[in-house]
Amino acid sequence: MGKSKLLGMMTRFTSADVVILSLVGERGWEVKDFIEQSLGKEGLKKAIVIASPADDSPLLRIKAAELSHKLAAYFRDKNSNVLLLMDSLTRYAQAQREIGLSVGELPASKGYPPSVFSKLTQLVESSGNSEKSKGSMTAIYTVLAEGDDQQDPIADNARAILDGHIVLDRTLAEKGHYPAINIGSSIS
Repeated sequence: MGKSKLLGMMTRFTSADVVILSLVGERGWEVKDFIEQSLGKEGLKKAIVIASPADDSPLLRIKAAELSHKLAAYFRDKNSNVLLLMDSLTRYAQAQREIGLSVGELPASKGYPPSVFSKLTQLVESSGNSEKSKGSMTAIYTVLAEGDDQQDPIADNARAILDGHIVLDRTLAEKGHYPAINIGSSIS
């Protein structure tokens, strides 16, 4: 639907000083393709890419997301304007779910234990601006809704904790409309 293209364009054409690009849970070949095709040399000039593909352990995927946020905060606190792009918040939640279930937490909502939702909030709350710095941090997260279900628990929780959202619509993409942004369903 154009998600990778949008992220690549944001990276290449932003006025931010630093871009932290967090690729969590993607397939390995998708990471390589994204770096070579969507970012290219121009995007890599100011981007730091942190990738933990789907075949990494859930703990490594979680740590990659947390490292991305810590790096973004570091540059923000050094008075840089930072753009943090995380693809995807959903796969971070899935890694949290794997760990929660393996330690005996009971599933609550579509197989997600309650700790997943508090961890999502903690991660998102770690982004943003700081009173101690003249720098700034803008974070953009991708959220994958299973079967385009807007009531998916992760998509629903993300809407509750994020400042706004842009909905990419598969029917628009199928008609060749790019970027496939459904303006009526998006909130900013």
